[in-house]
Amino acid sequence: MDEYMKPTASKPERIALSAFDNHGSYTNIPYAFFYENADGSSDFMPTSLLKESLARALQDFPVLTGVVRMPARGKIHIEIDPGHVNTPQFQESFNETITFQALKDTGFAWSAWPENLVTVASGFATPDPKTGEIVLLYVHVVRLKQNTGVALFTNIPHYAVDGYGYFAFLNHWASIMRAMKHDDGRLPEGDFCHDRSCIYKYLPEEKTSIDPLSQSIYTTANFFCDTLAYLSPTVLGRLMTKLSKLSTGEGHLFHVTQEKLQSLRNSVRENLPAGTAISANDVLCAMLMRTFCQSQPLPEPKAGWFTAAPEPESHFTIRMPCDVRPRLGMTEKFTGNLILPMFIRQPMDEVSQPTTPETLARSALHVRKTTESVTPSLVSGFHDTFSQQPTCHLRPLSFAASHTKTSLITTSHTRFELYDVDFGYGRPRFASLTPLFAGSYTMAAFLPPPPGVDGVYILLTSNVEAMGNILENKFWKENTRLVW
Repeated sequence: MDEYMKPTASKPERIALSAFDNHGSYTNIPYAFFYENADGSSDFMPTSLLKESLARALQDFPVLTGVVRMPARGKIHIEIDPGHVNTPQFQESFNETITFQALKDTGFAWSAWPENLVTVASGFATPDPKTGEIVLLYVHVVRLKQNTGVALFTNIPHYAVDGYGYFAFLNHWASIMRAMKHDDGRLPEGDFCHDRSCIYKYLPEEKTSIDPLSQSIYTTANFFCDTLAYLSPTVLGRLMTKLSKLSTGEGHLFHVTQEKLQSLRNSVRENLPAGTAISANDVLCAMLMRTFCQSQPLPEPKAGWFTAAPEPESHFTIRMPCDVRPRLGMTEKFTGNLILPMFIRQPMDEVSQPTTPETLARSALHVRKTTESVTPSLVSGFHDTFSQQPTCHLRPLSFAASHTKTSLITTSHTRFELYDVDFGYGRPRFASLTPLFAGSYTMAAFLPPPPGVDGVYILLTSNVEAMGNILENKFWKENTRLVW
């Protein structure tokens, strides 16, 4: 890749990460895309053009060639230095056993993917063994048997971008390669904003207090998590990777058709006051919350050596990242992290009841009220809290570890342009997060299905016991289809 690289900056510059960037910065965004060589072209997605267009795209994304540094506690920045380029890792390999048709026949199940497709060690950003730096872009092109297609793996840590920025980069790279292939003469312009300071002009002076649970988590000192915040990004990445391998989970892909989704929304609306707005995301989150809560017995509180057993958990919690660009009215194509970690809470005795249209409606309303509470003044309130607590970004780890059966994370990628990542040889036939997403902590990603398929995909990972019961849950089975 070095032979294609050109300086992405004329002089050294520094991008200081914001208080929003710190939250989840140490995690990766790992996706895989699958392209079919339908007409058997001998020059399908040529490597030289992939590399040339990638080098050009990086001119508009210099942040991906920078080096992650932590000069002070809770302060992280990315140094972009033309004399010290953190070169993205581009790898190509050939698989002589798996055809594209074989992948299609499995629905592109994780178990059918080429074993070496994913080239990062875990879901956490770890240093490259050769350079010792955290590489901010990994690309792996796997050419399938008999030139039947290409599997493309890309990974960018959250230090550099969030989901919006990730797909902005991939689509920019793809559009440049399309233009080069057709020799259009004029390449797409990249008017992207990587400067984190552009956030501040959108934050109002008025501040809304954050919710009680968030206040408790982010403002209460936690010895273990606060100690982690003192570690350098490279040491933190190594440690989190080792910890993540102590337990494993099971992942499955489910499909909810548009007809089913609309039927669920209609039944929910019928059980709420007239005019109540309910989105597909509200319904999906509610269904997941209820199904997971009912999938396993709740843990019995245990007494400590010198303390009595605490009260049983009173609420179930969904942790939902919320992109606040639209709420702030941001006009720039801002690529940094601008996500609020919202908590959706519902009393446990309500969530554990059998799922019916009435009980689903009550859960969906909790989701709706939380999402509607996200206003510019609340964003300002979160920013103030984060800024005043420089080590708070790792404290949610403690909550997750102590609430493995009473909380989950949902994240929606349905608005991202997964299937527009067309390098000039056709859109991907399938795109998904990789098996790095799987873990014993329960997480669900809502994904757009491939072209020609309506509704939404749910990529769900959980512990083995819970997943087994989810697969047998009557309401879940009636409203979803197991893809793999």
